[in-house]
Amino acid sequence: MIRRPPRSTLSSSSAASDVYKRQALEDQRWCHAAVVRDLGSGRLQWYLDGNKCDEVEAEHAMAAVTDCNACVGAGYDGEIRNLQVYDRALSGEELSKLYDQSGVELLQENDDENKLLKSLVIGPGPSGPVYTRAKFSSSGADTRDKADLVVGSGTGIGNLAELQIGGDQTIVMCLRPKLGECSQAYSKCRGGEGCVSVEEDGKMRYEYGVSGKDEEPGQTFVSGFALEDQRWCHAAVVRDLGSGRLQWYLDGNKCDEVEAEHAMAAVTDCNACVGAGYDGEIRNLQVYDRALGEEELSKLYEQSGVEAMKQVDDLRRRWQGPVYTH
Repeated sequence: MIRRPPRSTLSSSSAASDVYKRQALEDQRWCHAAVVRDLGSGRLQWYLDGNKCDEVEAEHAMAAVTDCNACVGAGYDGEIRNLQVYDRALSGEELSKLYDQSGVELLQENDDENKLLKSLVIGPGPSGPVYTRAKFSSSGADTRDKADLVVGSGTGIGNLAELQIGGDQTIVMCLRPKLGECSQAYSKCRGGEGCVSVEEDGKMRYEYGVSGKDEEPGQTFVSGFALEDQRWCHAAVVRDLGSGRLQWYLDGNKCDEVEAEHAMAAVTDCNACVGAGYDGEIRNLQVYDRALGEEELSKLYEQSGVEAMKQVDDLRRRWQGPVYTH
C-alpha cells in the first residue's frame, strides 16, 4: 500500500520491457497497488484497489537473478505499508481478497478525515477556540510552524495573549500516546492558566492554580479513565468556574467531575508548549476561553474522525505477510 507517490505514474521496468499503470494515483491519498509477472501465461499486469487495470505481453521468459541489493523507498516521498513480495503470480481473486483485507478504504477515509479536521478549525472569537494546532508529532519537526520554538521534544508557542486565560477554559485534542513516561500534551502554567499531562499508566491529569508558578501547581484533577497505548482518542477537559466544576470528557462522553478549588486561574508570563516530553501524536488541539457544554463536545468528537483513526490502529495490528514483508 502506498501514499503520496513522488510521481503521478508508477512503473515496473526491465531492460527492454515496460508496463505502465495509466491510472494516476492521487497525491497524499492511500491506495492498494500490485504488479504481477506471470511468465506461465506470458503476461504482465497492474492492479489498483483490487481491480486489474492494465495488461501486456511479457517480452522475457525469465528474469536474471543478480547480486544487487534490494531497497525500499529510494527517492520516494510518502508512506508505504504492508509491502509484500511473492515468488508466484497471484490471481485476480487473491489480489481482490488482499485488497479487502488491507484496510485501504479506512485509510482513505482517514485521509478524508484529516482534510476535514483542517476545515473544522474555527477562527478566534467568542464561540470558537482562541488557539488551534492541526497536528503535532514527537517524531518530526515538520509539524511545527515557523514561529515555533523547539523545547526538548515539544514545541514552544510562546506567551500568547489569547492563552492567558484566567477564567473558564476548555482544552480539546485528539491524541495517540506511546505510554511509559509522564508527559505534557499541552502546558501553559501548572500554577496558572493550566496544563494537561498524560501519566505513565495512561490517565490524564489537569492542573491549574493561583500561585502563578509552574513549580507550584494548584488543583490536580486526574481522570478516572486511562488511554490505550498507541490508540487514538478524543479527550477534553473543561474548567467551568461559573458553576465551580472541572470535567473530563473522553470520546464525547463526560467521565469525571469534581469541584473547582479556585474561583480563578493566575495569568502568567509562562510560555505555552505542546508535547513537552510527549511521545506520540496530537491532532486538532483546541483551546477555548469558555466552558464548552456536553452537546458541543459530543459534536466535536463526532466531527473529529477519531473513530476512523481507531479502525486504522486496529488494522495496523493485523498486517499479514508472505515471502517478504516490510
